[in-house]
Amino acid sequence: TNFIDNNLINNFNIQVLNFFDGISYNETLLLLLIFFLILKNFLNLYQVYFQFSFIYALTVKKASNLLKIYLDKNYEDFLKKDISIYIKQITRDIEHVFAGIFGLIISIVGDILYIGVLLFFSLSIIDIVFDFNILLLFIGFAFLINFLFSVSKKLGEVRGTTEQNTFKFLSDTLRIFKEIKIQKKTNNFIDRFFSTFNEFFHTRVKQGIINLMPKFSLELLFLLVFFILFTTEGLAIDKFIIKYSVFAIAILRLIPTIARLTSNLSQIVYNLKSIEYIKKDIERKKINYSKKNNKKKIIDTLTLKKIKHKFY
Repeated sequence: TNFIDNNLINNFNIQVLNFFDGISYNETLLLLLIFFLILKNFLNLYQVYFQFSFIYALTVKKASNLLKIYLDKNYEDFLKKDISIYIKQITRDIEHVFAGIFGLIISIVGDILYIGVLLFFSLSIIDIVFDFNILLLFIGFAFLINFLFSVSKKLGEVRGTTEQNTFKFLSDTLRIFKEIKIQKKTNNFIDRFFSTFNEFFHTRVKQGIINLMPKFSLELLFLLVFFILFTTEGLAIDKFIIKYSVFAIAILRLIPTIARLTSNLSQIVYNLKSIEYIKKDIERKKINYSKKNNKKKIIDTLTLKKIKHKFY
C-alpha cells in the first residue's frame, strides 16, 4: 500500500511540474489571478458569516453593557437625560458604532487586499507609463473623495442631532397623549414630528447620493485615463485594445470594489458621531467608579430633613 501511495504522489508531483513547465510566465500570472478571484469570493462568504456571527453578537453584548452602566447610575444622575435618549444610545448608537463602523472596517481590509493583488498582477502583465495628465486626474479624484468625506462627517453630525430630537419628541408626545386629545392638538404634533423626522431622512438621502458618487467618478476617471493613453501612444484602435484588454478587465473588476471601499469609508465617517454619544457615558462611568473606590468615609450619623412625597 505504501508503495502504491508513493507512486501516486510521485506521479502527481511530476504532472504538476510538467504542467507549470509547459506554460509561460504571463499564463502563470493569469492562473494565479484566477485563483485569487476564486479565493476572494470565498473570503466574501466568510466575511458575511463573520459579520452576522461576531459583529452582531458584539453589538448585543455592548448594548447590554451600556444598559448596565445606565442602571448603575444614581437616580439624580439618571434623570438628567431623557428616557428616549437612553433608548436611542442603547439601540441605534451602539449599532452605528459596532455594526456600522467596526463591521465596515473588516470589509475595508478585505477590499484593500483584493485591490492590491489585482493591481499587482495587472501591472506585472502590462507595462503602463502614467504621464503627468493621468497623475493630475488621480490627484483630482483624491481631492473629490476627501471632499465627500468632509460632507459625510457634517451629515453624520446632523443625523445624530435630528435622530436624537426625533426620539425625544416622539417620547414626549406619547407621554402627554391625554393632554393632546383634550386640547385637540393632534395635527400640531403630527406636523412637528413630520418636520423633525423628515430632516433626519434628508440626511440619509444625501448620504446615499454621496455613497454613489465614487463609482460614477471612478468610471469617468478610468475612461479619461484610457483616452489619454490612446492619444499619447498613437496606436491603432485594434492594437490598443489588444494591449490594454487585460488591464481593462482588471479595471472593470476594480471599480465596484474601490467604489464599495470609498462608500464604506464614507459611511464610517457618517457614523462617527455615535461614538461621541456612548463614549461620554462610558468614560463618566469609569470616573465615577474610580472615585467610589478612592473615597472611603465613615458615616456616624444620618439626618433627613424636609422630606416630601407627592403623587402625580
